[in-house]
Amino acid sequence: MQTEDRAYISGLGELMANIQSLEFMIRIALYKNGSRPHKPFMVRTSFLSLDIGKEVPENALTDYSTLKQLISRYNREISKSEPSLNLSSNLVEIRDVLAHGRIAFEGGTNYSTDRFIAKFSDPKKDRKRRVFVAYAEKMSLEWIKEKNEFVRGELDKIQKNDL
Repeated sequence: MQTEDRAYISGLGELMANIQSLEFMIRIALYKNGSRPHKPFMVRTSFLSLDIGKEVPENALTDYSTLKQLISRYNREISKSEPSLNLSSNLVEIRDVLAHGRIAFEGGTNYSTDRFIAKFSDPKKDRKRRVFVAYAEKMSLEWIKEKNEFVRGELDKIQKNDL
C-alpha cells in the first residue's frame, strides 16, 4: 500500500472518529445541562458497562435525536450564554455525505487514483419520485484535511463552553 493510500485511509478514519466524538460531546453537554428529555441515569451507572437489553432512562445520551436535532438543541441552549460557540449545521452535511454517499475511484479500487464522492436525494421526498444529485465533490486528501480541521474547530467550541 502506498503512502498516499495510507494517508487517505487514515484521514478518512480520523474524520469519522471526530464526527462520532463531536456527537457524543454534544450529548454529554446536553445531558449535563438537563436538556429535555432528561431522566438521569441512576447514581454510579457506568456508561461503559451497559448491557444489551438493559432498560435505561431517556435523556440526551440515550434518545434517538439525529445530529441535526442535537445541534439545534445545543445551539438553542448555548445561544443564551455564548452565541459565538454555536455549532455549524454544515456538520450534518459532512456526516450525511460520509454515511450515505457513494465513493468512486477512477480505475477501480486503487486509492491512489482520483476519488469522488456523491450523495443522492431520496426519491420518496419528491412527488414524482425523481432522484437528484445532492452532493458531488472530488474527495482529495486536501478535502479530507479541510473537513477534519473544520470538525476539530467545532469540537473546540464544545470544549470551550460550560453549558
